[in-house]
Amino acid sequence: MNELNEYIKKTKPLILKRIKKICRELPSKDASEKIYEYTSRGKLLRGVLLCMSAGAFGRDIDDEVLDAAAAVELAQSALLMHDDVMDRDELRRGKPSMHKIYESECGDSRMGESMALCLGDAVIFHLFGYLNKDLVRIFSKELAKTAFGQMSDVSSAGRELSQEEILSVIKNKTAGYTFYLPFAAGAKLASWVSASLINLSVYMGEIFQIRDDELNYTDSAGKSFGGDIRENKKTLCRAFLIEEYPYVKDWYGDENRIKDVAELYNSSQAKKRIAAYMDELYEKSKEIISNRPNAGNLYGSETGIKDAAELYESQKSRQRLADYLNNSQSASSNKIWYELLDYLMYRKF
Repeated sequence: MNELNEYIKKTKPLILKRIKKICRELPSKDASEKIYEYTSRGKLLRGVLLCMSAGAFGRDIDDEVLDAAAAVELAQSALLMHDDVMDRDELRRGKPSMHKIYESECGDSRMGESMALCLGDAVIFHLFGYLNKDLVRIFSKELAKTAFGQMSDVSSAGRELSQEEILSVIKNKTAGYTFYLPFAAGAKLASWVSASLINLSVYMGEIFQIRDDELNYTDSAGKSFGGDIRENKKTLCRAFLIEEYPYVKDWYGDENRIKDVAELYNSSQAKKRIAAYMDELYEKSKEIISNRPNAGNLYGSETGIKDAAELYESQKSRQRLADYLNNSQSASSNKIWYELLDYLMYRKF
């Protein structure tokens, strides 16, 4: 039995129910219904990861955990609404984007965009009311990093990015709010901190994003095929391919060259370099999972020393530490995390 799949099936309904509750407490019934429908279209990956992180450190799924899981999903929806306006995307998850929903109601594209932006802002302001002060600090920091990552992404439209800049955007956008935010929030709810969470979130974030990017070149039957080539998106796949074949730079953005770019990539050294880099990230992630964040991870980091000392001061935390160390190395306790890593890497359960 696939433990990750079963965990998602068990957890998603709980998160959805909490999202509906939080949405209903918005001052506008119309906005409440719109944002709930929009959010419920998604996989709820970030909310599930937050619950997994809390559970990995001994915290059961309770009201406080579900509030945080719902909040991270609502934050994702708000960011997507803003992103769709900036990118002028008319569809989101197979249905009209929020600004197109409003446009269809009011008959004005500018009004539709303005309404979607306002709703995104309102949702972010609203969700902070369901977080404790520790989580407010984590959420505010990571969402701010995401916004600056988006600014870097937007500003790159007219220029080339170095490989380091591309990875920096991934770290600040995908890795930050998709992995580090739920991992760190879940761990904090269980009174844990760990420097290794940062590395794991960065590795998983890169795997997640680079695999998504590569599907634009390799999955000819997939819905994302060719999109990044058409939009001339600055990805690592593109950077490696242009380094190998400089002339292909002129093919990006040309609708008639999408298949040519994809075929060239699939027979290139660039594809092999991406595979080797992904394998490296995969092995680093496995190493962290096999030694899931424990006292050694805390004491091995300068940033973790103070937190580890404070954690140990509590008698309850001492017992949790003992219980955790007694159970953390069993293969079964790590199985769900290996399955998550495999899903990110290969996109199948």
